[in-house]
Amino acid sequence: MTSILWRRLDSPGHDACRLVPHDTGWKLEGTAVFSTGALPACLTYAVVCDGSWRSERGEVSGWIGERSVHFVAERRAGAAWTLNGREVPGLEHCDDLDLGFTPSTNLLQIRRLALAGSRRGRASGMARRADRCFRAARATV
Repeated sequence: MTSILWRRLDSPGHDACRLVPHDTGWKLEGTAVFSTGALPACLTYAVVCDGSWRSERGEVSGWIGERSVHFVAERRAGAAWTLNGREVPGLEHCDDLDLGFTPSTNLLQIRRLALAGSRRGRASGMARRADRCFRAARATV
């Protein structure tokens, strides 16, 4: 098990997380406390990935200001992704869940690149693909 505590530099906030073995892969879990605009936020998260560091499931719960939040993203058979049980089309090629409020989910892509014997071109292609996946997912929320 590995754990870390981050302090945000761009605004008030902290994030504590740990990486633990889970079934045949890994589980990244943590809590981020920060401000978003004028609102305080407290979000607990978990991302489960397989032995190749591909995300399989993620969950975020907590609150932002007075609003409670709870999201579950899951990869189903055939690589389709769901968000809170509803299929999100166009994400079948996406390998990662990148939670924008914490840097911890970057670890999954970094580990997968290291496993594959990374080359610069592969890394930049993954970044472009992750950006397309993020835009597609945001359009459905």
